[in-house]
Amino acid sequence: MKINAYRLKKSHLKTFVISIISVSAIFASVGTLMISGIKDWSYASMRKEYLSYARGHSHSIGKALEAQRIVDGLLGERIMSAAKTISEIGNPDTDDLRALARTINVDSILIYDESGTVINSADVGYIGFSPKQGHPARDFYDSTLISYVGEIREDAVRGGHVKYGYLKQSDGGFIQVGISEAKIGTMTAGFELDELLKEIKGTGSIRYVSYANRDFRIVGSTDDSLKGKYLEEDERLAVTNGQFLESESGSEWDRLYRVIVPVYSGGSGKGSLIAGIEMKETDSLIVLLSNLGILLISIIYIILLLMILSSYRKDKSLWKLAYTDDLTGLPNSLYLKEILEDKLSRERNLSLALLMVNLSDFRNVSMTLGYETGDRMMKEIAERLEALAKNGITLYRFAADRFVLLYEDCRSRNESRAIAMKIDDIFVKPFRLQESFKYLSVQVGISDTEGSRKSADQLLKEASVSLGSIKDPEDSSLAYFDSYMENELQREEAIEEELSKFLQGEGDGRLYLMFQPMVTLKGDRITGFEALARFESKALGLVMPMEFIRIAERKQLICQLGEVIFREACEFLRILESSGNHGIKVAVNISGVQLMRECFSEGVRDIIGKCGADPSMIELEITESILVSDFEVINERLGQLRNQGIRIHLDDFGTGYSSLHRLRELQVDTLKIDRSFISSIKGTDDNDSITGDVIRMAHRVGLVAVAEGVETDLQKDYLIANGCDYYQGYLASPPLEKAKAIELLARINPKTDETDENQSA
Repeated sequence: MKINAYRLKKSHLKTFVISIISVSAIFASVGTLMISGIKDWSYASMRKEYLSYARGHSHSIGKALEAQRIVDGLLGERIMSAAKTISEIGNPDTDDLRALARTINVDSILIYDESGTVINSADVGYIGFSPKQGHPARDFYDSTLISYVGEIREDAVRGGHVKYGYLKQSDGGFIQVGISEAKIGTMTAGFELDELLKEIKGTGSIRYVSYANRDFRIVGSTDDSLKGKYLEEDERLAVTNGQFLESESGSEWDRLYRVIVPVYSGGSGKGSLIAGIEMKETDSLIVLLSNLGILLISIIYIILLLMILSSYRKDKSLWKLAYTDDLTGLPNSLYLKEILEDKLSRERNLSLALLMVNLSDFRNVSMTLGYETGDRMMKEIAERLEALAKNGITLYRFAADRFVLLYEDCRSRNESRAIAMKIDDIFVKPFRLQESFKYLSVQVGISDTEGSRKSADQLLKEASVSLGSIKDPEDSSLAYFDSYMENELQREEAIEEELSKFLQGEGDGRLYLMFQPMVTLKGDRITGFEALARFESKALGLVMPMEFIRIAERKQLICQLGEVIFREACEFLRILESSGNHGIKVAVNISGVQLMRECFSEGVRDIIGKCGADPSMIELEITESILVSDFEVINERLGQLRNQGIRIHLDDFGTGYSSLHRLRELQVDTLKIDRSFISSIKGTDDNDSITGDVIRMAHRVGLVAVAEGVETDLQKDYLIANGCDYYQGYLASPPLEKAKAIELLARINPKTDETDENQSA
């Protein structure tokens, strides 16, 4: 089964893909915001820089305008001076006008009559000139102005650029006085507008600098193509309101930033300074900073991406460890439970069956032939069962010796029964183990959702209960969960509830101990008692340990329950000591679940210390079956207990799990022979019974032999004849309550302060 096909795609991969997409989206947003921020910052810096630059140079422009005003004033004064002199002369001729021009330092003097025609001039070439409509002289002649100083313009007669001033006479004519551009340039050296604009422009990223007068007409610029143009409406409004204005123009690769700053001179607005700034340098800076930022973000993104991928691989590895069986590679019980919960929660009319397969003889293989052989056999078992995992059937390793087949869309019990028959068929062929062959028998317990809605826990519990109902595999190896089993299941839940209440100090349940004596076969002397737990309540009556201990183990209640039992046993030991019955041991059964806890040995020591008991008088009994789970760990824990002076009994020996060749290394002191061996004894000379061999084998490995379930004198005689050390059973006494056990001890054992260590189990 491809385990990734369901859960990894459904949950983990989706989670990490979402994480990657989210991180990518975040970094894309951060990158966009960063680039936008860099751009805004760069533009803001550029604006601040050039606005300050333009404002600073607007002062110089104001100075130039002030110089222009002064020149215009001087020219006006010279016109008035020339007019006054001409009036005094009366009717000057050409020579007089030339002398006057030299005196007042002007380049030309023209006298117009009332018709607007030049009648006299310092340059005879102008005599007879009559300006047409649109000419500045004609415009002045037609106006109501008395005097006017114009802009530098090209002379219509002689060419060249001249600045003219005009003054009307009382006879209707007017006088025109001109100063050449060269002479004006000498007068305004350092204040020439175009030169000043060139100086402002410099050699940086400023493409052009222009000046617009108060009529919003560009009268000066480092770009001649802009001269004479007018500002746009919004630009005029900004200048009028004393505001600066910025805008961008041009193509993507040749953009200009344009800034307009009002120019003031003498406290009033005189026009505006316009600068066109190339964006290449700023854009290059933006690209550089953006690339550096993107590089940094990319590095961080890649690092985070690698961290996410690393986390994904680690999570995938941990997930595989949590949800798969290391040995077979199959999904485990936890995975099965999650899949069941998911399917049952999503689909209401789901029809499925659980087939739980139990390998009844498998533990014997591991214990007798070793774990490596058992592992190889388990892999082959998984391969055989996996052949059935198709057409909606999936295989899981549920426990050490159990598998589960999940049959989806199982329409009837006939279909699930057919699969169970196939399971039987694949185990007909034996398994080759080393130099021999091994047959395995299997049992199949089946639960389904037929006719009812169930939870995952309920389905698994029903399959387990149905499997446990197979008492005789020879009779049938298949069982469906039915109403009788359902009653058993309800009883199990009721017992669990009563036990939970008892452990929480609630309810009317009562846990108490019965004590069965352990007696020497020679002398019939009691050397100790085995503490046997009993539980009863009003609702359930008396519940035997075979029933409630199994439930407590499955429901994780056994550790709490075991502490109560052990504490009660230690209290009984204290009573024995205080009543003068020294040297009498008390044995307590412990569960494999308890023994697997790391703190178990420490907990035992704490309880013994609080009760004031002698550790050497405590005996703990374990069953063979718990050795299968983890022999090395269990054996280490047993060694820790023995180091405290506690003796260890191996209970129910001979039920089929122990590896005989490992008995020597097992940390136990006593071998308790299972009652099934004792019940088979037919006489003292019974050659068919192997009980005597077991006793001798125990002695050979240095263990004490104790027989359980002795009920007849014949059995007792056989045990004496074969050298058994101690016995338990109804022949000596049934389990007794605390007081009666002490009475029996007083009757059989005379009180003594000395302890015969040789008679101890």
